[in-house]
Amino acid sequence: MKKLHLYIFCIITIIIFPLLGYYIYYNWVDYDFTKVFINHKPLWMQLIVGVINGLIAAYIASQIILLDFMKPVYDKYSDIFTGLNLKWYDVIIISVCAGVGEEILFRGAIQPLFGIVLTSIFFVAIHGYLNPMNWRISIYGLYMTMVIILLGYLSQEYGIYTAIAAHTVIDIILLNYIKKPERF
Repeated sequence: MKKLHLYIFCIITIIIFPLLGYYIYYNWVDYDFTKVFINHKPLWMQLIVGVINGLIAAYIASQIILLDFMKPVYDKYSDIFTGLNLKWYDVIIISVCAGVGEEILFRGAIQPLFGIVLTSIFFVAIHGYLNPMNWRISIYGLYMTMVIILLGYLSQEYGIYTAIAAHTVIDIILLNYIKKPERF
């Protein structure tokens, strides 16, 4: 994969996913998509709760991917991202695009239709982390499923910006772990 392809995925995620979310929400949930963004709690509270939960979730995930038995998984993903020579700003852009676009689609539009648990399992599965042919990645996937379920509940209780903030923080931290050329 080239960095250009990664940026194309970012553009698709930040533009197409919210549009798809709008379409789904408008046609099957409610005609007023702005309800997705109406804050249950103040924005500052949503962001603080999201960042704190993102930091904790990313720390635990980083410890899982650094376990010895996870080395083949770490090496596979590290090889992909090391070749891209990502800079700090690339990591931020990728993480913000994924956090915003994916959460609007999944938390905003899909979760109201299928519930928190099914949406979370689907989300983790399409990322390839629930793979019955690879028990190592599935262990990581089970942990991430629990994290994504938590984000679903946080989004429902605090608001969508909580999930966006947590998702973005998780991606920033984990991309920084995985893009390094060697395990530490």
